[in-house]
Amino acid sequence: SDKTETKACALEYVYYSRPDSIHNGLTVHEVRKKCGYYLAKEEDVKADIVVGVPDSALSAAASFARTLNVPYETGLIKQQRMQGMRVRLNAISSVVKGKSVYLVDDSVVKGFTSRRICQLLKEAGAKEVHLRIASPMLKYPCLYGADSTAQKDLAAYNYELDEMEQLFQVDSLRFLSVEDFKKCVPETSCLACCTGEYPEDLQDYKDEVKE
Repeated sequence: SDKTETKACALEYVYYSRPDSIHNGLTVHEVRKKCGYYLAKEEDVKADIVVGVPDSALSAAASFARTLNVPYETGLIKQQRMQGMRVRLNAISSVVKGKSVYLVDDSVVKGFTSRRICQLLKEAGAKEVHLRIASPMLKYPCLYGADSTAQKDLAAYNYELDEMEQLFQVDSLRFLSVEDFKKCVPETSCLACCTGEYPEDLQDYKDEVKE
């Protein structure tokens, strides 16, 4: 129906792996580029290179680098171990060694992946890692089934920003603000997982889920 089409999940743009997917007339790639642009506009730390997390953060990372006029490098590559195993990432030491790195990722959900990737870069010799997330903090549960992560498992619900910095062992961490994210996605998008503001008809259901 038209109604579901207009109230699309904002995270569809963040998570969807195919940059050429189109939702509400906008390609995922374009939205991610905008997210990277606005993320860069608020930057207050200096670093040597920008590295994006494959594949879903690459559009945002390239745009982030271009906006700051900082070299965009392939510092992480996907390495398929064997069939049936999860794709693993490897850090390229020759790219990141001795460098201060802006690491751009698309989101932080439970936080395990962020922690592992930051660790990879440090192990590969990165001098500093400044984690930059091209979406806002996810603090509230999705009640529509787009994401099944329980609120108690969300990193941004459990930890303050400085606690997440310690947890991920990064030199700094910054998320895209909700205000800037709204400039990137269609204005009818659902942002409940970032804002906790659910449509009227779900208010009662929300309270049940919390208990």
